[in-house]
Amino acid sequence: MLIPPHKSAPDWIPHWEKTFRLIEEGVFQKEDIACAIGIQQGLASGANTHLTAGRAEAALGWFHADVARRLGTAAVAG
Repeated sequence: MLIPPHKSAPDWIPHWEKTFRLIEEGVFQKEDIACAIGIQQGLASGANTHLTAGRAEAALGWFHADVARRLGTAAVAG
């Protein structure tokens, strides 16, 4: 979890631990994993010829570009 530097002092630790626990035990376990499985199944079906990610998903492109760079392969333009 990314934490702003001005909120990383020891007195903030209980807050961030509680926040992480709520995310991990709530949203991530109950929603995100099921969504990710469905997305991967849909992509693996071959039904779509391309995928367009919204502006809020810029990190997807950064991740894939970094993987491609590290593997020495060309990144797919998106």
